[in-house]
Amino acid sequence: MSKHDVVRRLLDAHLLLLLDGDQGTEEAARDAMAAGVGAVEVPANEGVAAVVQAGLDLVVVAGTVTTAAQAWDAVETGAHAVSAAPLDAEIAAVCEAADVVMIAVASDTAQVASVLALHPDFLRVPAELAAAVTTDTPVIVDVPASGEPSSGAVLAVSARCLDARSPEELRLRLLALVGPATSPP
Repeated sequence: MSKHDVVRRLLDAHLLLLLDGDQGTEEAARDAMAAGVGAVEVPANEGVAAVVQAGLDLVVVAGTVTTAAQAWDAVETGAHAVSAAPLDAEIAAVCEAADVVMIAVASDTAQVASVLALHPDFLRVPAELAAAVTTDTPVIVDVPASGEPSSGAVLAVSARCLDARSPEELRLRLLALVGPATSPP
C-alpha cells in the first residue's frame, strides 16, 4: 500500500481504533475489521507482525514508537504508518526513508509546535487540545475514555474503553460514540 493510499484510507475511515497487546492483537484486529473499522493502531513490537501476518485489509499503525530503532522494526514488519511520541528528527528520518505515514503525537501546545516543524502526515492530540490547534496537517483527535464525542479529521478511539464483546457490539458502540457521519460502514 503506497503512502498516498494510507493517508487517503485514514482520512476516509475517519477512525483509528487503538488496540493494546493485552487484547490478543490479531483477534482484536479481526473483530475491528468485521465491525467495519479500516485502521488500527497496534503495539509497535509484536502487534504489527501479528496483524500484518494475518493478511487483514487494514491500515496498520505501529504505536507508540519512541525510538528510531522501533520505527525501523515496525516498518520492516510491515507497518503502514508510525505513531510517535515524541516525534523526533531520527524517527521522522526513518519514516521519510521508508516512505511510510508519520503520525506525530503531541500532548500540549509546545509539543504541537515542535512536531509540526518535522512535517508529519498527521498530528494526533487529546480532545481538549484539538480546538486550539490550527494547522493544515490532518488532525487525529483522541476520544476521551469518558466516551465524549469529539471532532477531527480522524478520531482515535481505544478499544479497551469500548469493552465490546463481539464485532457487532463494537460497531454499535462506535456508532454511539462517534456518530453515523464518522463511524465505520
